[in-house]
Parts: sequence; C-alpha cells; structure tokens
Amino acid sequence: MSEFIGGTIALECWVNGKGLVSTKVEFWSDEKGIKLQAVSGKNLAEFPPMFSARISAEEFEDRPRDIYDDTVVAIWALAKVGLVPAVLDEADEDEFH
Repeated sequence: MSEFIGGTIALECWVNGKGLVSTKVEFWSDEKGIKLQAVSGKNLAEFPPMFSARISAEEFEDRPRDIYDDTVVAIWALAKVGLVPAVLDEADEDEFH
C-alpha cells in the first residue's frame, strides 16, 4: 500500500488541451520506490497517468533542495512527470533536468 510522504508547491504549467494549469506533484512511497503524481494545485485532482513517474528511493533522496526556495524541488518534480512551468523557457530546461 502506498503512503503519502509529501508534495511540492503549485506552479503554473502549460498542459496539453487544458492551457495554463496550477500544478503540484505529490510523492507516494511503496515497496517499488517513490511515485510522483501530478495533481491540480487547486483541488488536488490527479492528472492522467501520463503525468506520473516512478523513481528509486535513492534518486528521491538525491533530489535538488534549497531550504530557501521551494520552487527548486517543484521544477525538478514537474520535469520528472513531463511538465515544465510556464515561467521557464527552453534555455532554462537544461538546468533542471
């Protein structure tokens, strides 16, 4: 069974067919590792499975962190599920992958 272990702040992302959407990523732990699931930043409704990813516990522990800037982990998590915040452009993407 999965256990909720946290999530990111909401950032606006361009989502195919929906336009600009407030988006968070939730973190769930189970015996297979860590599941990252994109959810609505407004009502926490899950996005389709194509906006989720599974990573190892080690990769999750090695995620980028900044105690003064929650956007760092949010941008990293969004990239893992295939989304890019609207404020970033192509030049910024390499920095967060």
